[in-house]
Amino acid sequence: MTVKFKLPQQKLLARLNISRFISVKSRYLLMLFSIAILCILVIGYTGWFNASNALTESSYNQLTSIRAARAQQIENFFKDKEAHLRVLSGNLMFIEALEEFSAAYDLLTLYQQVPDDKQLNELKSFYAENFYPKLKANGAKPKALQNFYPQYGTAKYLQYHYIVANPSDIGEKHLLDKAPDQSYYSEVHARFHPPLRLLVEQAGLYDLFFIDKEQGNIVYSVFKEVDFSTNLLSGPYAQSSLAKAVRTIMKNPVRGRVIIQDFKSYDASYGTPVTFMAVPVYEQQTYIGIIAIQLPVAQINSIMTRDKHWVEDGLGKSGEVYLVGSDFTMRSDSRFLIEDADGYLETLEKAEVVEESLQQIKNLNTSILNQQVKTTSAYLAVEGKTGHKIVQDYRGVELLSAYAPLNINNLRWIILAEKKLAEVNKPIVTLQYAMITATVILVLITGVLSLIFASRFLQPIDEITQIATQFLAGHKVSTIKIESGDEIGLLKNTVKKLIDNSQQQREKIKAQAQENQALMLNFLPCPAVKKIKAGEKKKIDKHPNVAIMFTYLHGFCHVINEMDGETAVKKLNKLFQSFDALANQYDIERLTLVGDSYIAVCGLNKPRLDYAARCTDFAKELFEILTLFNQEEGLELKLHIGLSAGEVISGIIGDERYAYSVWGDVVSIASRIRYDAKPNSLRVTQPVYNQLRNTDGFEKCELLSLTGIGNLGIWEYTYRPFRDVATNN
Repeated sequence: MTVKFKLPQQKLLARLNISRFISVKSRYLLMLFSIAILCILVIGYTGWFNASNALTESSYNQLTSIRAARAQQIENFFKDKEAHLRVLSGNLMFIEALEEFSAAYDLLTLYQQVPDDKQLNELKSFYAENFYPKLKANGAKPKALQNFYPQYGTAKYLQYHYIVANPSDIGEKHLLDKAPDQSYYSEVHARFHPPLRLLVEQAGLYDLFFIDKEQGNIVYSVFKEVDFSTNLLSGPYAQSSLAKAVRTIMKNPVRGRVIIQDFKSYDASYGTPVTFMAVPVYEQQTYIGIIAIQLPVAQINSIMTRDKHWVEDGLGKSGEVYLVGSDFTMRSDSRFLIEDADGYLETLEKAEVVEESLQQIKNLNTSILNQQVKTTSAYLAVEGKTGHKIVQDYRGVELLSAYAPLNINNLRWIILAEKKLAEVNKPIVTLQYAMITATVILVLITGVLSLIFASRFLQPIDEITQIATQFLAGHKVSTIKIESGDEIGLLKNTVKKLIDNSQQQREKIKAQAQENQALMLNFLPCPAVKKIKAGEKKKIDKHPNVAIMFTYLHGFCHVINEMDGETAVKKLNKLFQSFDALANQYDIERLTLVGDSYIAVCGLNKPRLDYAARCTDFAKELFEILTLFNQEEGLELKLHIGLSAGEVISGIIGDERYAYSVWGDVVSIASRIRYDAKPNSLRVTQPVYNQLRNTDGFEKCELLSLTGIGNLGIWEYTYRPFRDVATNN
């Protein structure tokens, strides 16, 4: 039972003088407080607005400056390489080397120098076991293996001696100065290769090539990849960007004109993206061949990342500068791939980048040609425009992008300098938090100063409110102290009397509720009592797996007739208390007592898997208890027990006077078969018997036929005292 109390709000408001609570002084303080807050907010917002605009403009200018600096550096890089290549094309040593290598190559062709069968097989094995598997492992989709074999004998001969028979590992074939084949080509190679190798290493080039003027043969390369000595017009790499540059020059060998080829996947470098520069070579006025270089991607990345000094350059933790081609794919590696390849790939997966591109980035460890950048800023830059804009990048991240086209020979590249918008705005957010903090502090100071004047007046009312709130929440409250005789004192006195009277009534109600619950537990199970207290309307439950036991105490009526009623009840109470103690051990519930009948259940309110077996063991021990009881009391009582198992229905009957009972065929069967049981015997139904682990002592009885139920299988267990068992044995 719950008792609700209401404070007499109308009387309380009538007794409180509202005009005294909100005095003129209080109104004046409130007015000053409001004006002060308004001024603080206006000044704070104005300062924040102007400062945030200045910081934003500063961030834009910084990113634009970084973009401009990188653009100048990358343009100068290509101009320097062009100038360097022009210088090489006019260098006497290079002119002589090109002529000598071309002549030596032609001499091998003239004398038809080819590898023998064994050497040819070794060359094929190299392609099949070393080159082709690595090319495929890098995610490339190459043509058939046989299409990569050199077509001509000279190419096969040189590749065998300078690649296959070269004792250096792959990637270090340039360390061999002279092959032991005693050819004129090897003599030329021994003379020119060391200085050419040194030049490539010091200039930071990936490779250097000499191509003859008419046939398009690569008569020399420094690093000796599988394009060495092949023909660029009809050989395996005739469709490469290097071949395209060579054909362009061969059609129109303009002296000093450098041809640059954009990045393209190059099979000879195992499918990695490469870019080439080529220039015709003249001896005086005679065109004698072509020099080409393979540009180092590492140097391009070094310029764009400034050797990974992003933070020092003002790009923070999220900024990067990178190159993009006219096909909207990268021409330099992403910062995030360099810093955290796994995290970069995971971000691209979330951005739903196509699986093929992800695999290529993973295999080749480069985003060049593999990562598309189709942002608004990229489109604008490709159109030749310069500026900055807030866009979503290739990872789906919102950022500030400064964009511009580049001026690099015939390449249509653009440059993008980008920084995560959240990081760009971080100083603004910091300023915003600082302004908010300052505003809050000023408001608090103003508020505290204004509220000090009313605190003493509000304190007594706050105390009364807290005490009343605690009391309504069900807590016991202490006595209210009355310190004044004014309206506040009168209010305290009224509330004190109300709470004191209410607490006394609450204690009485609580004690009565506890007494009622204890009384209900004497004749109702605990779950049933909880349902009644909760006010549940549904008081009927089904229980699918319950064992119910009925007993019949034979001879007790004769005992009652021979002794007075009080003595007989005491003896019966003693016996049934022993039954109850054993029931608690087996976790069995006593359902009720009817005269000398003891009715118990297992699995009703506490489901159990062994409900029937547990109840059977309990019944067997009841015989032992009765035997000891007969010996102590000098009686000859006999016990008949019936036990059945299955589904029952339980419920609470009545709305004001409650009774708890169970129904079902299982109940009727258990009640019936107890009377059919022999003295000191236990009869069980087939479902009970099926659950028993130990069926010793049970004998099958005749089928029991019940109207509305049918034939039932019955088993009987006859109790034999220990002394009888010992005698028979």
